[in-house]
Amino acid sequence: MNRKVLRNLILLFALIVLFLVIYWIKNQAGINLSDSFSLSDYGPFKYLRKNQIISMQNPGVIFDDSFDSLRLFDNWFISWMQEEGRVTKGYDSNGGNNSRCLLIRSSSEKSWVCAYYWFVEVHKGDRFNFKGVAKLKGEKVSAYVSMAAYDKDKKAINWNYIQEKVGKKDLWANFDRSFIISDDGINYIRFRLSGSGVGEFRFDGICFRKTHETLNSGESIK
Repeated sequence: MNRKVLRNLILLFALIVLFLVIYWIKNQAGINLSDSFSLSDYGPFKYLRKNQIISMQNPGVIFDDSFDSLRLFDNWFISWMQEEGRVTKGYDSNGGNNSRCLLIRSSSEKSWVCAYYWFVEVHKGDRFNFKGVAKLKGEKVSAYVSMAAYDKDKKAINWNYIQEKVGKKDLWANFDRSFIISDDGINYIRFRLSGSGVGEFRFDGICFRKTHETLNSGESIK
């Protein structure tokens, strides 16, 4: 191999590494260049993302995200906003335990949705629990944790199959909700954060798990 070919190969390798680094920085900054296009849908990125489905036969943690660790592929993305370009996702050091947390900033009074990347395969009778902390800042702000329900083709059946209002203004507040899949025709669910109002929305310590626990009295069942 002559020097010119070797030099070109080294340059190509350096460009690939640089591209991956820039892509990683983009994800960490919460920059979404297009809602209809994602590199994660194309090779080799799609192979790193596997099949976008989490399937659990036994109880256990689906995800437990304190947002402290850095990832090449971000698991959270702004999936929808009522006013385009008015909502951004990023991370902040002022989390629930003075650690890194998820931060959504909105300059719109309208609604937005931040979704977890993975779909979770479910069956009738499956039980789940989610918990975490949230903090809101701004006037007339509100935030929710919800589960979108999908059929076998990942077509949305109900965007808010489960919905829980979370967070308080200027204070970290816990949320904790258990639910059961009691409907036929639901094959997948997806964890979502949503909100409305001009302000900042912080989330931390989110844990979502499949359980065998009996629901407490007073908790709603879907």
